[in-house]
Amino acid sequence: MKRFLSYFLLAFLFITPYWLEAKGVAYLVDFEGLEDKHALQIIKSQSELTTLKKAPSSLNALRYRAEEDIPGMLKILRALGYYEAKITIRVEETFPQARVIVYISSGPLYTIDTYTIHFFSKALNEEIVMETLSLPAIGIYPGMTARSNAIQNAETKILKELANNGYPLASLTSQDIVATAASHSLAVTVYVDTGPFCRFGSLTIEGNESVKTRWFKNKILWRKGDIYNQQLVDRTQKELIETGLFSSVLISPANMPDADQLLPMGLEVGETLHRNVSAGISYQTVFGPGATFGWENRNVGGEGQIIRLQGDITRISHTGILSYRIPNFRRKDQDFNSQLQAMQETIHPTYAKQAYSLTGSVERHVTPFLRMAVGGRFEKMFVSESLQNGQFWLAEIPLFVGWSNVNNILNPTRGMNIGYNFSPALNFDRSWHGFLEQKLTLGNYLSVLPRTDFLVLAQQITIGSILSQHLKDIPLPERFLGGSEDDLRGYSYLTVSPLRRNANGKRKPLGGRSAIYYSVETRFRITENFGVVPFFDLGNVWLRIVPPFDGKWRKSIGLGLRYFTFFGPMRCDIGFPLDRRHGIDHKWRILVSIGQTF
Repeated sequence: MKRFLSYFLLAFLFITPYWLEAKGVAYLVDFEGLEDKHALQIIKSQSELTTLKKAPSSLNALRYRAEEDIPGMLKILRALGYYEAKITIRVEETFPQARVIVYISSGPLYTIDTYTIHFFSKALNEEIVMETLSLPAIGIYPGMTARSNAIQNAETKILKELANNGYPLASLTSQDIVATAASHSLAVTVYVDTGPFCRFGSLTIEGNESVKTRWFKNKILWRKGDIYNQQLVDRTQKELIETGLFSSVLISPANMPDADQLLPMGLEVGETLHRNVSAGISYQTVFGPGATFGWENRNVGGEGQIIRLQGDITRISHTGILSYRIPNFRRKDQDFNSQLQAMQETIHPTYAKQAYSLTGSVERHVTPFLRMAVGGRFEKMFVSESLQNGQFWLAEIPLFVGWSNVNNILNPTRGMNIGYNFSPALNFDRSWHGFLEQKLTLGNYLSVLPRTDFLVLAQQITIGSILSQHLKDIPLPERFLGGSEDDLRGYSYLTVSPLRRNANGKRKPLGGRSAIYYSVETRFRITENFGVVPFFDLGNVWLRIVPPFDGKWRKSIGLGLRYFTFFGPMRCDIGFPLDRRHGIDHKWRILVSIGQTF
């Protein structure tokens, strides 16, 4: 027996190395000594010992792989401020898996002691440069951790700030970094050639075939002779792309200014197809299956004006719209919009309506956050199957003021929305009756966890009032009716209001002159593509002009699913009415759309 064991052991010792080389060496990696969890996580994500899936062919190959990993690990540690880091690696021949022990001695964490910028140029405006290039402006603070990315970002910001203040041709000539072991600190000195001081010169436009050259006049954010500012160049490029007229936009300065310090500018564009035809299908619980088709020309007359024809057909509505838009109408950041619309819809059990309307409005972006719109609207309306049937001629002067600093229109996670609608109207079909509708909407979005959008708390409240002498002065479709896509989602569509019985004894919504709607959502983004949204809605509609805050408040709860795409989240909500009205509301209601609820 002892002889058999001896033969087996000898065979094992001789065969195992050849077996390992044939199959590859399996191994485990242990990291020891490094207490900085963030640094350790980065090292593990970059190290070939942990990322390469193919096993080394032999123990020697494993040792070679481990030794080759050391320079990369040291580079990561130095980039994080550990300039005295040392790494030793030991490979243990264990069975069935080899063991690699990586011992990391990080050493002290270095900080930035001084950061000095030396400029040289014949046309240097030191006052402007020193004012804009303070250390906090470029992200440098004495005593901060000497991370290499902070030093590199500072260099980028120096050149960026110079380009925003008349020095677009500036360049970094050299950099000195002196480390002091006694204080564990760095002294950084950068040398910058600012180049000549420049102003915007003449502009040459190339590549435009159907867009007229004069159209660019209102899109260029600078004028000849202005001090060069790269921010204006970047914003102009962004706005030109957003028009949809161009597939590419390149704005580039010349290599040198002329004798008057004017720097010639070049603008090269590549145009897209300006005419297109679209078609699609849809389905919603309220509207049923639907189809849409459209035709568009985004460059009428070569001036970037937009004409659009669109038709939508669903189970309960048919709509046709012809719209015309003039961007930069009479001044920059001001648009003229006109729309001719014909529609027919049947909202059971509230009303059936046929309407023909003509709308014209001027919208102006006063600031990047504030916009205003004012216009006129004429509408001929026929109402049936409601508690107040008839035909109406309406003339309205709608005014809208909106302020928003949200970070994303379709998927806001931070910021606030404020919107106010003021719309006086005159009903002059048979007798002259007027009414005034006002509506205020406030929305707030808060990312609960810092630096992540895993949990967002979203709230919205809408308060509305219609001033009129009598309720009958207001056509029923113009009154407040709750239960839309973004309020009281558990209730039947446009039915939340006081109910009255018609001649047949059936209860039907009467509509109201005041309303309050409140919604709160907790938006969980579970993965990169999927999220869940529990929500709660509260609100009511009253006959009085001012909400009396009495009676039963309608409430609904529900759960939404979100699928996040490159163009925005796709939404599917299921809402349940907590105060279900027999014969009016179903047990649940499903809503599908693109974008968050609000």
